[in-house]
Amino acid sequence: MKISILKFFFLVVFIFCFSSEETLANKIRIGSLQYGSVNWELKLIKDLELDKKNSFELEIVELASKNAAAVALQGGAVDLIVTDWFWVSRQRSEKRLFSFVPHSMAAGGLIASKNSNIINDLDLKNKKIGVAGGQVDKGWLIFRAYYKKKYGTDLIDLSRPIFGAPPLLNKKMQ
Repeated sequence: MKISILKFFFLVVFIFCFSSEETLANKIRIGSLQYGSVNWELKLIKDLELDKKNSFELEIVELASKNAAAVALQGGAVDLIVTDWFWVSRQRSEKRLFSFVPHSMAAGGLIASKNSNIINDLDLKNKKIGVAGGQVDKGWLIFRAYYKKKYGTDLIDLSRPIFGAPPLLNKKMQ
């Protein structure tokens, strides 16, 4: 998690360092999901006053969903959101010139309890699968595509996906 915080912080500093003085903002408004990891990282930046120490003010705008974040960015209520390249690619294909800057190497993961009898991806048949996010979460879409290519069937037809915020799914798993 520490590396992700540093990468995000350096991204923000990079944006400010390469902006002209005319466009340099004293405040950057970042839209973030209320219960996500990014929100936790942003709050840590604020708590450690890393924004002030680097001559800008970070304003965290807490939002309820990825859709709310996209609307906030498109409407100018925030300057930046953390989203995936699927969303940015779709916007660019519709002539909306948003940019994507990778901030993490994580593309999702599959976690099973150590007491589980799930050994490999074939063992997911008839199991509940907790998906952090919604039906269009990139990790879920990529895993479904992988499963379909490997086994010729859609995992959504073989399992019971449960969509929710990461903290809720973690509690459910425990």
